[in-house]
Amino acid sequence: MFVSNSHNKRIFPRHRLNLECSLIVEGKSLNALITDFSVGGVGFITKDKSHLNPDSFNIKIDNIDIDTTAKVAWNREMFSGLRVGIQKLGSLSGSLSNYGLSDILVGFQKLGNTGILRIDTDLSTKKVYFKQGDVIFSASNQEDERLGEILLEIGKINIDQYNKSVEFMKKTGKRQGTVLVELGYLTPAELIWAVRYQVENIILNLFNIDKGTFVFEDNPLPIDEVIILKLSTGNLIYRGIKTIKDFEKIRVNCPPMDSVLNYSSNPINLFQEISLDDNDKEILSLIDGNRTIEDIITMSPLDKSETLKTIYALYNTQIIEVIEKGVVKPSVFKEEILKEPEPEIDSAVVDKIEKLYREYKSLGYFGVLDISRKASLDEIKSAYYKKAKEFHPDMHLHFQSDSLKEKLNTIFAYINEAYKVLTTPKDIQKTDSTPAADINQGDKNKQLARMRFEEGKSFFINNKHEQALILFGQAVYLDNSVPEYHYFYGISLLKNKKIKDAEESIKIAVHLDPYNPDFIAELGYIYLQLGFKTRAKNAFEKALKYDHLNDRAAKGLEMINT
Repeated sequence: MFVSNSHNKRIFPRHRLNLECSLIVEGKSLNALITDFSVGGVGFITKDKSHLNPDSFNIKIDNIDIDTTAKVAWNREMFSGLRVGIQKLGSLSGSLSNYGLSDILVGFQKLGNTGILRIDTDLSTKKVYFKQGDVIFSASNQEDERLGEILLEIGKINIDQYNKSVEFMKKTGKRQGTVLVELGYLTPAELIWAVRYQVENIILNLFNIDKGTFVFEDNPLPIDEVIILKLSTGNLIYRGIKTIKDFEKIRVNCPPMDSVLNYSSNPINLFQEISLDDNDKEILSLIDGNRTIEDIITMSPLDKSETLKTIYALYNTQIIEVIEKGVVKPSVFKEEILKEPEPEIDSAVVDKIEKLYREYKSLGYFGVLDISRKASLDEIKSAYYKKAKEFHPDMHLHFQSDSLKEKLNTIFAYINEAYKVLTTPKDIQKTDSTPAADINQGDKNKQLARMRFEEGKSFFINNKHEQALILFGQAVYLDNSVPEYHYFYGISLLKNKKIKDAEESIKIAVHLDPYNPDFIAELGYIYLQLGFKTRAKNAFEKALKYDHLNDRAAKGLEMINT
C-alpha cells in the first residue's frame, strides 16, 4: 500500500504512517502513534515520556522491525501529546521489506560517507561500495554475477576462453579480468567496460529483491578489492526500477492514481545523469503540476504498466514529486531539464571549472549565480537552474582527476548554498561573502523591503503561498521594524503549515503593535491549532477589548464556548 514519501531536506526519504503500536523503550512498553519513519529515524506521538532519555536509549518497534539504540532528535508539546523525533545511533540497518532500495541509495548519497552497504538474503550477500556518497563499486557472492559468467552470458567470450581463463586463474592466483586481458581475450578498454557492466548489473538485480537485511559499515574501503568507478545514483535507481518484473510491486508502491505530479521543488534533484529514451522523455514532458497520474497514463505513448513503471522510477529518483491538489507551483524550466547537455570540449569545461573555483569566494552568492542584487525570486531560480545544470557533478562523471572532481563538488556546494541563502527568508544576504556585501543600508534597505512585501502580497492574493512566504521573509529580514511584515510572514507560514514558526512571527507583530486586534486574534487561532484553548480564549478576549466589533475574534471565542 502506498505511503507518502516526503522528499524533503532530511537525509533519508521519510514515509508517513498512522500506526498505533507499543514501543519497547529500555524494556518497558510505551503506547504511541507512529507518524513517520525512515532509515535514519522514527517520528511518533505519545502521552508517556518518562522513559525517553534524550541522550540515549534502546528502542524496539516490532511493526516496522526496529531494534536499535537511539536518541531524541527533537520533541514538541502538543494538545494530543508529546511529539517526538528519534535518531538511530550506530550502524544504519534495517529490512528491505520496510525500506525501498532507492531510499537507501539516495540516503547514503546525501550522507556523503565512505563505506560499504552490505545486503544479505537467504541466497546471497552483496556489497555496494560508497566513496563520499558516490557509488563506486559492487560485489556479489552469486556465481551468475561473477565477471566470467557475465561475459560468457552476453557473448563477450566463448566457453573455451572461459575455461582457459579459469585454469590460468587457479595457477597464478590472478583475477579473472586480468587473466582475460593477458590471454588476449579482452583489451584493457573492454575489461574496464566489462567491470562496469558487472558492477551495475549486481546493483540493478538488487531491485528485484524483496526480502533481506542491510547494514552500512562506515569504514575505509579495502583498496585491494575495489576498482573505483563513478556511477550515477539516480541512473542506477531509474534503471533498477525499470528492471522490476513484479508489476504488482510497482502498482502498490506508486502514488495513488489521482495524485498530481510536478517537477521536484528541490532543483538539486533535477539535473542528475539519467538515461531517458524518447518515450520516457515524452512521459516526463507531460508532467506540469496540474495533471494526475491517471491523466498522464491516458496521454502516454506507452501502455499503462510501462507508463506507471516510468512514473515510479522518476518519483524514486526524486526528479518528480506529488503535490497538493489545487496548488499550482511556479513553472520549473522543463525545457532545460529535458534538453540534452550541449557537448563541450573537455579543456574548455576544465578551464571554466578552474576559473570559477579560484573566484567563487570573491564573487559571493549573487556573483556566482551571475545575478544583480535586486533579482526577483524567479530570476534567482532561473539563474540557479542554469548553474546547477552546468556544474552538477553528474554532468561530469567522465572526469578522472580527483582534484578536479573535488573542485567541482566545492563549486556545486557553493551554488546550492547561494540558492538556499537567497531564497531562505531569515538568511537572505546574511552571510554573503562578497567583499562588497555591505549592501544598501537604511532607506535603500527599507525601500527594497517594501518592494519585496508588495510583491509578496500579490502572490498571497493569488493563493501562491510558497512564493509569498519567501518574499515576506525577505521583507522581514531587510526591515524587521514593520509589524505588518511579520504579520503577513506569519500568515504565510500558516498557509505553508509551519504553525510554530507562524506563532513566533505573529508574536513579534503583536510586540511591535500591541494594540492591533487583528494581530492578536490571529495569534488566538494559532493557539487553537496548537491545542492551547486557554491562551486562545485570552487572545480573543484581548482583541475584543481593543475592538469589540472584531468579527474574527468573536467567531474564535464562539468556537471555544460552544
